[in-house]
Amino acid sequence: MSAAGKQIESAHHDEATTTMLLEIRKHIVEETVSMNPSFDFDGLDEEVAQALVDLSHYGERSREHLTRYARQRANQFVWFKAGAP
Repeated sequence: MSAAGKQIESAHHDEATTTMLLEIRKHIVEETVSMNPSFDFDGLDEEVAQALVDLSHYGERSREHLTRYARQRANQFVWFKAGAP
């Protein structure tokens, strides 16, 4: 398992929540990479995992809200990385 996956698993959620967070992470990373496969996405997986851990830490369990937040953080990651020299 990737470091990002281990980050989610170590957040000490119940099994259903952990599974949901791992599914959302995988979906968002695949979706973002498919938009521009030639872009350097190094660090995206960790950014999305951290976003999910951060929001779920405060008790958020809505798949829709978690997905929206993870997508927003993925888009910010790409925007910042694209603008970096």
